[in-house]
Amino acid sequence: MNKYWYLWVILAVAVAGLIIYLVRRNKNQQGGILVSNRRQDENANIDNSTSNTLFSNKIILKKGDSGEQVKVVQRYFNEIYNCNLAVDGVWGDKTQAAVVKFEPDWKNGITSSQYNAIYMEIARK
Repeated sequence: MNKYWYLWVILAVAVAGLIIYLVRRNKNQQGGILVSNRRQDENANIDNSTSNTLFSNKIILKKGDSGEQVKVVQRYFNEIYNCNLAVDGVWGDKTQAAVVKFEPDWKNGITSSQYNAIYMEIARK
């Protein structure tokens, strides 16, 4: 047996620790620059159990949510569909009614890839 076997054990433990650290860090990340303004308190209606990617089909915004991302959605509906929504950052009944009327596929919420398309559309204007 190699007389330095303990060094291999230490190396294996260090590599395992690094892998665990990277997996946990990746799970805690919010998934992209465009979703970094998300509220992180216990009242947020966003499931953070798995890490979001920048272009995923996971719903990140829905009725009852609030924050800067909702303001972007409200500006989008005002500029594209002339909805005259209050840009208050609260996804309430009026925002939901506009979503159902103009984008019925989004009635259950907006995914990160849909949000990114909205964001890019607003950024161009």
